[in-house]
Amino acid sequence: MARGVHPRKHRQNALLIALDPAAFGDPEAFTAAVDTALSTLKGLPEADDAAGVFYPGERGAAVAEERAAKGVPVAPKVWRELTEHARTLGVTPPQAAEQSTTPRDLDARFPSPASGLYGR
Repeated sequence: MARGVHPRKHRQNALLIALDPAAFGDPEAFTAAVDTALSTLKGLPEADDAAGVFYPGERGAAVAEERAAKGVPVAPKVWRELTEHARTLGVTPPQAAEQSTTPRDLDARFPSPASGLYGR
């Protein structure tokens, strides 16, 4: 491989800043201000064809809660490959749960910003 050329470009980045709201004033006043801001946000009208108005992390939290309760959806082909491989190793795979929610169902309920449903 040529110098400086990477076969796969890493595209995930994050910045995490943790602040103690009490350092800036009354924590109860901060909580009330956040509650007011979220209530205002959730009261905004939805864009055409949008599944709702969401604050950062809301869709991910809902998906995580649903998956914790009902399991993680796995594509049929992937499940079949996993169970076939498990059997070759002598492992009895768990019984697949009924999928009442598919990845596409979740995408429809909690679309990502990349879906274009949030406007530009």
